[in-house]
Amino acid sequence: MVKNYFKIAYRNLLRSKVYSAINILGLTVGLTACLLVATVVIDDLSYDRQWKNADQIYRIISVDNSNKLAENRFSSSFTGLGPNLKKDFPEVVDYCRMSAYKERIKMGTDKDGIEIATLSAEPSVWNVLGFEVVQGNPKTFVQGYANLVISEKIRNQYFPHTNPIRTRHQTCSRSWNTQSFGSG
Repeated sequence: MVKNYFKIAYRNLLRSKVYSAINILGLTVGLTACLLVATVVIDDLSYDRQWKNADQIYRIISVDNSNKLAENRFSSSFTGLGPNLKKDFPEVVDYCRMSAYKERIKMGTDKDGIEIATLSAEPSVWNVLGFEVVQGNPKTFVQGYANLVISEKIRNQYFPHTNPIRTRHQTCSRSWNTQSFGSG
């Protein structure tokens, strides 16, 4: 029975080539459009889903339209925006200013050091993102500027047999005290 369906479809394809080509082209364009839209939607819904309160976390994006040729988007905001949003809107529970970048940290006698992804943030990062601290005390590393918190992955990779807490590490710009490590 199915074999007959394929025979009939093949004969119709040969008999009316233009009609078949238009149908196949329309089907191809429609499926391609659906796949592109699905890819964009899935990508947008996958951002920052690893955080405990992911459905309540929002990121401020600034848009610069001063260039007539292109719109420039960047993830930084004006000074004081976070405190003013929290003060003026009761819906804003907390805010945190962060900056992600790569940092080269020297480990022991290694002169070149290792390059790791770092996140410089305010103390409220613990409330907003909900990091789980595996070892150490969050109250100790929010009191000073040069405090370093490392992930469990970094600890296991670079300090497999030692305790990295209260050790000192040097970067190009400053010296850091490792205070604790968390999962992530």
